[in-house]
Amino acid sequence: MSGAIAYYENEKAAVLAPEFRRRHGALDSFEIVSGLYRRIAACCPDATLLQKITFIELQLRLPELLLMRADKMAMANGVEVRVPFLDRDLVDFALSVDDGFKLRNGVSKEPVKRLAARFVGVESVYRPKVGFGVPIMDWFNSDLGSHMRSLLGEDRAFVEQYFNVDWLQCRLNRNTRTPNEALQLWVIYNLLNWRRGLPVAPRRAVA
Repeated sequence: MSGAIAYYENEKAAVLAPEFRRRHGALDSFEIVSGLYRRIAACCPDATLLQKITFIELQLRLPELLLMRADKMAMANGVEVRVPFLDRDLVDFALSVDDGFKLRNGVSKEPVKRLAARFVGVESVYRPKVGFGVPIMDWFNSDLGSHMRSLLGEDRAFVEQYFNVDWLQCRLNRNTRTPNEALQLWVIYNLLNWRRGLPVAPRRAVA
């Protein structure tokens, strides 16, 4: 399921309303990607774990998340983006290369990094990866948290059909302690705003 998981199945018990869990308890989020795993198993029964992960990423996370984000951010600033690593010939070559060449001694993208180190420097290329995270924890511990509390109170009858409102209120009141806790609230916050047709975040929360 890649890295885009807000709630594992065992975490849903706390956040979902009891009646909603009773009616939909047999559902599993893995069904979102299970069809893709069946496809690669049918066409490549001997596929390695790395090959399966690559297939899932190319089918799901790359088009619906990573490329979408790049395109939106670029277009918002009047920039036309090109993605050279998605050149068809290069992709075909990368998919045909042995796993040990791409993941060498625990280092991912090792051939590309080794080449880049000639021009950029070893320390810059092999430093730990740093993501493009946003301060959701800080947002929920201030104005965004207050706004979500208001949404839960104003629309409680609707929200209680799906979520354990008391649990959500407790999570907000104690302040988020980890980025994952903030992400879990962020998913529900977006759903509440989408349902009401409001902007995703109030201006003060993201200023």
